[in-house]
Amino acid sequence: MYAGSNDGYRYALDSNDGSLRWRFRTGGEVQSTQVLDHGVLYFASNDEQVYAVDSVSGREIWKFDAGDHIMAPPIGYEDTVYVGSNDNRLYTLAAADDADVMSSKLDSSTTTPVLTLSP
Repeated sequence: MYAGSNDGYRYALDSNDGSLRWRFRTGGEVQSTQVLDHGVLYFASNDEQVYAVDSVSGREIWKFDAGDHIMAPPIGYEDTVYVGSNDNRLYTLAAADDADVMSSKLDSSTTTPVLTLSP
């Protein structure tokens, strides 16, 4: 189980007994939900960063500076992470590293999930 906290940590808890497996420190409150994809946990913090963290060890893989607060949780799909920021940009990041594959200027900030899949 994974949970963010206002103390600036993302916690990983054992789903059998609730014991702490690891905790990961960010520079701000961790209020966003996370997405787990191929063993990597992606989430945002109020420090304006998007984090990719190994879901087993809690080791940081990369972080991306979104330039402003992130109101919507990151979304992962097909080796890509999508995240909207209050800097009025939608970022498309490579899941393997923090490379900004593309960024799109919006008329305003994004406060809802940024990816919708249809059949």
